[in-house]
Amino acid sequence: MYFSVNISAFLIDNFFLFYVNVIKYYLIIKYEKLFQTLYLLNIVIFIIKFISLILKIIQSIIMIEFANNLEDYRNQLSHLDNKIIELLSQRALISKEIGILKTNNKIEIYQNDFWEKSQLIRNKTIEATSLNGAISNQIFDLIHQQSLLIQEDILKQKNA
Repeated sequence: MYFSVNISAFLIDNFFLFYVNVIKYYLIIKYEKLFQTLYLLNIVIFIIKFISLILKIIQSIIMIEFANNLEDYRNQLSHLDNKIIELLSQRALISKEIGILKTNNKIEIYQNDFWEKSQLIRNKTIEATSLNGAISNQIFDLIHQQSLLIQEDILKQKNA
């Protein structure tokens, strides 16, 4: 009897293992394409993450290049601004000399004919560029006002 119980337990255990294995292989065969698809999907996800990382690196490089280019252009503008200041300073010295000449020769500080003639010439020059004419004229009006102020100061100093 003991032998038959052992055989029965052995048969039940083995039958159970056999049944589990049959089900397992059945599921593997039945869902093999699903497992393959999941495996391929994991590979695709990895590739997408890798491409995303590469794109982030490229974006960082582009941003660094952009920042460097922007800084270079800003440095160029600063250099040109300094040149403009130097030219305005030189122009102020010339205006001072003109003011001295006008004062010594009793000529009016503001000479409308000369100003209108210089505006016409300047407008033709501005039209040949991509500059905004109205803004450029405002800038030159301010520069001219500065020259007039310098020359008026010289006249006031002589009359004082």
